[in-house]
Amino acid sequence: MSAGRPGAELPLTKAQEALWASQRIHPQAPLYNMAFVFHMDGSVDEQAFVRSFEQLVVEADALRTVIVTTDGVASQCIVDAVPDPIEVVDLTGAADPDPAGAWAQQRCAVPLDIQHRTHDSALLRLPAGRYAWYLNQHHVVTDAWAMAILFERMEQLYVAACTEADPEAPPLHGYRAYVDHEREVREGTSSGRPSTGSPIVSPAMYGTRGDSTSTGNRRIAVELDASRRDSLAALAATPGIQALTPDLTWFQLFATALFAFVHRTSGQSSITVGTPVHNRSTTTFRRTPGLFT
Repeated sequence: MSAGRPGAELPLTKAQEALWASQRIHPQAPLYNMAFVFHMDGSVDEQAFVRSFEQLVVEADALRTVIVTTDGVASQCIVDAVPDPIEVVDLTGAADPDPAGAWAQQRCAVPLDIQHRTHDSALLRLPAGRYAWYLNQHHVVTDAWAMAILFERMEQLYVAACTEADPEAPPLHGYRAYVDHEREVREGTSSGRPSTGSPIVSPAMYGTRGDSTSTGNRRIAVELDASRRDSLAALAATPGIQALTPDLTWFQLFATALFAFVHRTSGQSSITVGTPVHNRSTTTFRRTPGLFT
């Protein structure tokens, strides 16, 4: 379904250009679908939830952004409205033990048509009176920090809708300000880091490299027993190990363990991992949904 009337065309940021080019190479692959399922306990006012998401779309221009291509050059347009921004899906009769997960897995396997819309969202009605919120955005308009911003704001808007009160925080900031900021940086003195020129090589785990053509993945949860958990907590509290925050300390511990494991199973000494960082340099940008680099 087409979006509403487009606004002025804005250039893509450097990161957006890279993602757009990669998606063009694999147009039928959901390479950059960033899909989340948020489970909610207790009853949900469906109408209030839908109204809250519609207001979220009004506030967050990243949810109203489409990517257009003219003569091979891509740009982004912020449209004034998105038809049917969220749907309500009834899964109360589903036989799957995880109906939300199964539905979302199938739904997010379809690439988004970013020329017409860059998000897909649904309120999932589940058995036993439960609900889940599905939100999928193309990476070209979002990052992990942006998803957290949207989740927090959605909560504020929903509470306000249910209590007929004003949201406890002001509206979100628009992404256009960051587009203008990056353009000024690129036209002036670049603040980017120089490239090392070293290629990134995926490790051969146990002598075998993974299928780099697949976008699928599987999350494996491993619970730590009390002894290991206590040992790690003691290590995290050791002077010289502690980082600026407890969360950063735990990240560094688990990242170190990951590096050690990958090195031991692959024999590779130069290892690269990706980790989300918000990359927002101002207090305004910290409340701005979108893709930041």
